[in-house]
Amino acid sequence: MLARFFAEVRSDQLDLRDLIKAGLLVGVPLVLILKQPDLGTALVLMPMLVVGAFWRLAVATRGGVFVGGDFASGRGFLSSVSRHILKPYQRERITSFLHPEEDAKGAGYQLLQSKIAVGSGGFWGKGFRNGSQNQLGYIPVRYSDFIMSAWAEEQGFKGVLLALGLYMALLLRLVQNAQRAKDRAGMFLVMGVAAALGFHCW
Repeated sequence: MLARFFAEVRSDQLDLRDLIKAGLLVGVPLVLILKQPDLGTALVLMPMLVVGAFWRLAVATRGGVFVGGDFASGRGFLSSVSRHILKPYQRERITSFLHPEEDAKGAGYQLLQSKIAVGSGGFWGKGFRNGSQNQLGYIPVRYSDFIMSAWAEEQGFKGVLLALGLYMALLLRLVQNAQRAKDRAGMFLVMGVAAALGFHCW
């Protein structure tokens, strides 16, 4: 829907009305997904909107990150609003991501252990299935959320560079394909896919 919408906007810059329409296209499914609740999938919609809406919306969203950090940390006006939008475990997930040391034995445990795993891998890594942190269960979800931590411990910094290099090559190829698209809708569609993948990599 976003690709089709942005393709039909012929002006070089988006006016306020265009931004509102694009925001509604993302906002409606985003709210419905949040109510499931599924915070992770809902957040993926945002970079698609940012990529499509040019640099002005990107700057505005970057400013919004600091506001998001404010309510996620439990301070400011938006902290009370977030109680009605996000589930308690979703707020805890954001808070533990920003400040894992505040609950080192609880919500922030996995993130802190993942940092230890990355550091213990060093440059060369400990070898396949030889990582103590992930093999001994210090990283409970090593096969999904913290798969990069397990990879970094076993394959080291060189392995991380390889993985990120492959992701970068894929993203660059997507951008190249978008530039070669036969129509504007195809260009925005491919860039939306690149935005979603790039957000997951980040």
